Order: sequence, then C-alpha cells, then structure tokens
Amino acid sequence: MARTRTCGSPRWLPVAAAVLVFGLLGTVVADEAAVGGQTAQAVEKVCSQLVQREGQKFWSLAASLEGLGKEAIPALRGKLKAEEKVRVACAKTLLSLGDVDDRAQAIAALEDLARSASDKAVKVASIEILGENGDPDEVLPVLEKIFDDSVDPTVVIPLARVLWDVDRVAKARDRLVSLLGSQDVDVKREAALALAETDYFEGDVREVLRTLKRDPTAEGRRAASLDRILRLSRQIDRGLEKGEVVLEGTDAEKLIKLKEQRIRELEDRLERGQKSPLVLGSRTPMDAVLDEVILVIQRSYVDEAKTERAKLILNALRGMVHSLDDFSSFMDADDTKSFKQSISGEYFGIGAQVGKSAEGPLEILRPVYGGPAYKSGIHSGDRVLEVDGVRVDEIGIDEIIQKLKGPPGSRVTLRIARRGWDAPRTFEVERRMVEVPSVYYEIMPGKIGYLQLTQFGERSAEEFVTALDDLEKQGMAGLILDLRGNPGGLLDAAIRIVDEFVSDNKMPIVTQKGRGKKNDSGEVATYARPGARTNYPFMILVNGRSASASEIVSGALKDFGRATLIGKRTFGKGSVQRLISLSSEAQKALGGEAQLRLTVQYYFLPLGRCIHTIRNAEGAIVEEGGVEPDIEVADEKLPGWRIEERERLRSNPLLLDYVDKNWGQIRELFTEGDARDTGKYPEFDALYKALETTALTDDVRSLIRYHVRRRLEDERGKEFACDIQEDLPLQRAIFEVLSKLGERPQDYPRYASLDVKEGLNK
Repeated sequence: MARTRTCGSPRWLPVAAAVLVFGLLGTVVADEAAVGGQTAQAVEKVCSQLVQREGQKFWSLAASLEGLGKEAIPALRGKLKAEEKVRVACAKTLLSLGDVDDRAQAIAALEDLARSASDKAVKVASIEILGENGDPDEVLPVLEKIFDDSVDPTVVIPLARVLWDVDRVAKARDRLVSLLGSQDVDVKREAALALAETDYFEGDVREVLRTLKRDPTAEGRRAASLDRILRLSRQIDRGLEKGEVVLEGTDAEKLIKLKEQRIRELEDRLERGQKSPLVLGSRTPMDAVLDEVILVIQRSYVDEAKTERAKLILNALRGMVHSLDDFSSFMDADDTKSFKQSISGEYFGIGAQVGKSAEGPLEILRPVYGGPAYKSGIHSGDRVLEVDGVRVDEIGIDEIIQKLKGPPGSRVTLRIARRGWDAPRTFEVERRMVEVPSVYYEIMPGKIGYLQLTQFGERSAEEFVTALDDLEKQGMAGLILDLRGNPGGLLDAAIRIVDEFVSDNKMPIVTQKGRGKKNDSGEVATYARPGARTNYPFMILVNGRSASASEIVSGALKDFGRATLIGKRTFGKGSVQRLISLSSEAQKALGGEAQLRLTVQYYFLPLGRCIHTIRNAEGAIVEEGGVEPDIEVADEKLPGWRIEERERLRSNPLLLDYVDKNWGQIRELFTEGDARDTGKYPEFDALYKALETTALTDDVRSLIRYHVRRRLEDERGKEFACDIQEDLPLQRAIFEVLSKLGERPQDYPRYASLDVKEGLNK
C-alpha cells in the first residue's frame, strides 16, 4: 500500500476550446547528421563535466543526459568504456532510453563497475542501479559473489540492503546484524538504519534510531522516519490483534512500502477466505439501501447500458470520496495511470496541443517541439480532417483522443489541410512518448532571467535547477519566477526548489498537520547550503490560479525574505493529499492499480499561516487562505464579448492572408515589440475594415501577434518563454528588478515603451 505525498491541484476549466497534450514514447532518432552531431557534442560536454561533480550535483547533471533523447544513444554506447563516473551515468541513461540490446550492454557495464570500480561511490551506485533494474535471476549471482568477497562496510551495507530488497537473501541481513557490534560508530549507525529499512527492529536497532533521530542530518531524518515505521507497525499489530480498524494518521510517506511482507500475508489470508475485520467491517442497514437503489436502477432506468452494477458502484465510489472535499478522489486503473503520467510529464500519442470546436475539425494549436507530429512536418494551425479514415467533425473530442492513443511504435494516419495547399495531405505519425517540459526560460534585456514553472512533477526540480544554472552561466543579474496558473504537484519538488535559495534558516519550510491535532504534525526544515542562490534580486509572479506547491514555494520564500511576490492572491489550496493504493483483491476487481487520493492534513507556512481556504458546509469562506503578494498587479482582463470575438476571428482567412502577405515586415515586431501601435503594421486599417468586426483594433493587433508567435516558434522548434509586451505583471517585475539593480527601464529599448502603471491595483 504505497503512499505518495502530493500537493494536489485544482481543475481549471478552459474558456475556449479544450486543449489536450499528446506526447510519445521516447524521441525519434533524427535523420539529419547535424542534429546527431550536436547531440553527440552535448553528450561529450556533459560527460566531461561529470568527472568533476560529486553527490547530488553529479546525479542532477547525469539526469540531463536522458533529456537529450534517443539521438544520444550512439554517443552513450561509446562512453561505456570511459572513466568510471561517466560509465555509470551513461549506463543508467541507456537503461531508460535504450532497447533490449542497449539495456544488456548497460547491465554488463554496471556489473563490471560493481566488481572492480576503484571509486566506492561509483561501485555502490552501480550495485544499487543493478538491484533496481536488473533481472534478479541474472544479477543476484553477481551481487552475491561481490558480497561474499567484500569486507569494506561502506560497500557491504548498501549491498546487503540491495540483496534483501531483491530476493530476501538471509545472509545479507545476518551480516548487517553482525555489523551492529562494530566499534566504529558510523558503521553501527548505517547498519542499524539498513536493518530498519529491511523491517528489522531487534537488538540495538531501536536504541540507535532513538538516539540518531534527534540529529539534524540526513541520517537523522532517515532514523526519524524509520522510528515512525516501527510505531506504525506496532499500531497495526495491536489493531489486528484486537480486530480494530487502524486509522490513517501517521505520516508514513513512502515508507509504508517497507511493510510489504506483512501486507502480502494479509492479502494471502484474504484470498484463502480468511477475511480480516480490518478489511470487511460489519454490514449496516445502509449497505442494504445501496443494494436496493442499484436494483431499482437496473430494473427501471431507460438506458440499460448504463446500469451495469460495476459501473454504478464505481460512480458511487467517486461520489463518496469526492463528497469529502474538492481534492479527495477515487482513482480507478485508468485514472491512476493518467495521474502518474501527468506527474511524470510524459504523455502518449502524437505530440501536439490541439483544440476542437463543437462540429469543426481538430486544430493543431502547437506541436510539441521534438515530438513525432513536429518531426513529421505538422505545424501550428494545421487542421486535422480525419484520424485513421474517420472524419473528426462527426465525433467528439473524447473519441478522437482514443483514436490518437495506441501502443508505442504503432502508427496513426492523419489527413491534414493547410493554408496554401491545393488539397489535404496524408501524414503517418508514429505514436511515441515525449517528455513535456515543465520549465520554460530565457534571458531578457538587462540580464534578467525569466523562468516559468508549469507544474511540480517528478522531474520539475531537476529541470528547474538546470535552467537556473544555464541562466546564471549567461550572467543573470536578477530572476523572475513565474508560478501563475501553476496548479501544484509533488511536495518534494517544492521543497528542493525552496532550498536552492535559502542558505541557513531555523524555520521549517512547511509544516503539515491536521487542524486541532497537535500530535499529528510534521515539519520540513531547510538545511544549510553554502551554494544557495542568495546574491541577486528575486521576484515571483502569482495569481488566483497559483495553487498548492506554488503557494508553498512563493509563501516560504516570502516568509524567509528571499523573494518579492507580484500579482494577485493565490488560490488557497493548502491541503495534503496522500495516495493510498487499494489491496490486491480490489485491484483484481478493478482491472489494475487503483488508489484513493485523500486529504489528511493542512499546510502551514514558516511564519505559521495556513495556506488553505476553510469553508463551511454551505461553501462560505470561514478563513481565507492563499498567499498575499507584496505588490498587487492584475493580469489584463477582457470582457467576455471581446474574448468571444477574438476566438471567432482567430482563424479568419483574411487575418491569415494578411500574415502571409506581410510576413517579412511584421515577423520582427514580436521579438522587438510593437508598443501596441497598429501603425507599425502595413495596411492595418484596410484589414480591420475588411474583417467587419466589433472587436477593438488592439484585439486584431493581438491576433496578428498570436499568429506571428506561433509561426516563429515552428521555425525555431522551440516555444517563447514569455511575451513582455502583453504581460503587465511581468512588466512590473522587470521594473522592480531593474530598480534593485540601480538601473532604469528607459536605458533598454525593449522596455522603453512599457507603462507599468496600467497594471497596478486592478
């Protein structure tokens, strides 16, 4: 029953057409020799830097190899005989990117390093990667031979833990027990921690945990978590003995996986018919009511196809859990898979953002650059008329999604129309998975770094640090972090990002606790980082759709005095959702992994404020949450009629013809800015008159700019991170950074025409 902490996310409903992201499995190997050469150079550059890195910095840099995609595989293969640190990083990457043969080469390289690496850190890393990724039947003999020949505790202890995790090798635990008697305090502590992680709490293990958990170190935090596991184990045992239901309350985080053996025993008992009161409970009159309602529906409802008992119960489960609050939910196998994909940033399909009106074709709003659709020649603005021979104007968006999905490597045929073509053309696109980035960034005039973070996923912290490193290499003098519209995600990613900017502070980044339950709390503290980024002005943009993890990052950095917040009050979603996997019996009934996503605690910022907005049963606000900005600036708001008219005009042929005809004159107006002056656009008045629209001239100018931006992005194969001219809060943030740097906006041509006063106090 693995548990994962998430910060959750509210569901945003788009104003216009639905936008969907489809990605792909891996990346297609580029045909162009230039692309391959550039990728090989990138691999060479990373590998040369790896030799100088240690610890977390090493693995953060190593993770960037995977981001190079499948084009990097040939270069990675060539590094499997390089220096030890390079070999382990490249082998790990090949395990993710490569095919069966690549994985076999990577495993062989790791086995060699596990046997003979002179660098102990490389040796241990190779052992752990083998244990996680290798076929147990193949790697166990190798690991056991190394174990039998090893005497160094720094190798023996992690190796023993791997052997126990892979196949419960008894001699591994026995040797850890023997190391408990070591006179070396560090060895004794590490042995005790490793034993506790194998669910062994006998002898000196408990005493070591009790002593070590008070230390403000990584080992101390491990000991504290393992001590909670011990107490949870005892709670479960007492509950089972007394026939009681043990309530969730102890924050076991992901550590409950260490109770897998006990859980398997319970599941075996269930399958043999020895039903545990922990699972069944007693039947109540309300259970009979549920059965009666289902029976009445099945007998009388007009659409018999909707009355299948399993479907009705699934919907009842969804309603039951969601009735608790807006963020708790029941997730069946498909929901669980989609949730994991959204957190990982990986999507299956053709690799494009698309939109569809009620009875119109599917429009490619933007291909995912580097994905199969883009590599196949599909561009922004293309219209998909058919998917595998089926007309898309005759079916709904959900059915289109199902047709675009499919096994990795399979192909989907799209019939596409494009302006300037005499007739539609056919594209065959291979379905794959692409990693959609959660970070977009660029350096702006005045050496101001802009970094937008769209969610807090599994790779977001690594992407964030990589982007930050690149901006600093470009001489960044001040930073603007954009968290507007970021719905949240994983707590661990938020914590790591805050730690990048806080060097030494005694307050916790965030405290988790149930309201009124002092004994059910946990704190995540900062730790001293000599390399923390504290030497430049830092602005954070937030708005009413910045939620959860976004509020933790912005609120904590505000409380620590490290950042100035600009925008509007954040959403106020400060509740902790824990993912709780259902039993194997439930998963069999549901056809795959299913989970409950339950609210268990609230988040509190360093200075003690609760992020969450508390409402009563009627929905009225009892206690307002969210994070208040230091400087209030609103995004530009348009009345509904202007939004509708813009959407109606967006694909007007006259507008598109204008962009085609004047491309050479107007393309630079996006990057250089047009100062919102329609006079900079040739024959603009004639276009406006021909459109016969109620829209303002500025709306038409904005739509021209929209199409110019999309076309430029297609040309360069990369999104623009921001649009300074159209973004009032961003303009204010730029002015604030320049002010702290002692510089003036008018000294930079790109900023000279901006007027931040329009965005204040809206």
